[in-house]
Amino acid sequence: MTTIIRGAVDPANFWTVEINFPSEANPDPDTPAIALSERASAEALAGELSRAGLTARVEEVTVPATVDYAPSSLGWRVRVGQAATQAESDALLARIVAAVDCSARPSTPDLR
Repeated sequence: MTTIIRGAVDPANFWTVEINFPSEANPDPDTPAIALSERASAEALAGELSRAGLTARVEEVTVPATVDYAPSSLGWRVRVGQAATQAESDALLARIVAAVDCSARPSTPDLR
C-alpha cells in the first residue's frame, strides 16, 4: 500500500465562521444574505455579536493589482472564531445562530 504525505498541518491555520449580511437594499424577501458589505455595516454587525458575548473581527476583502486591473476593495466581512477543528467551529456556529438573529455560513478553514 502506498502512503502519500503532502506536508504537515500548519498551526497558523484555523476554522472560522463567516457571518452573512441581510440584503436590505433589495425589497425581495427571498433575496439571499450576502457575505460582503460596507465597513459601517460590518462594524455594526460585529458590535451586535460582541454584545452577545462573541468576539467578532471585521476584515477587508481586496483584489490585488494585476496587469490590467487596479487593486481595490470588494467590501468588508465579519468572522467569528479561530477554532482548531471543524467540530469546534460548528459548535460556535450553533452558538452564534442561537445568540444573534443573523445568517451565518458554515465553518470554513482560514488558511494563513
